[in-house]
Amino acid sequence: MAARADRQLARRLAEQPLDLALIDSAILLAYARRRARPADLPALRPIRSLAYFLPIIDELSQRPPLEPGYLQYLQGFLR
Repeated sequence: MAARADRQLARRLAEQPLDLALIDSAILLAYARRRARPADLPALRPIRSLAYFLPIIDELSQRPPLEPGYLQYLQGFLR
């Protein structure tokens, strides 16, 4: 079950005029960044909160990727 704070944040996000594709893209980008991290660096802790994605949602809403196919590229990279 999701934590109470995550449920509240999800409700707040649902009330905002955010495109679901933006949220999906933020999750994809966060995952890609974590996967691309050099293996010789210490492992990152697991993502335990929806709040982790807020900075990336803000980043993408203010500055979407310049290349239209970039997100499709990331999907291929992660397969």
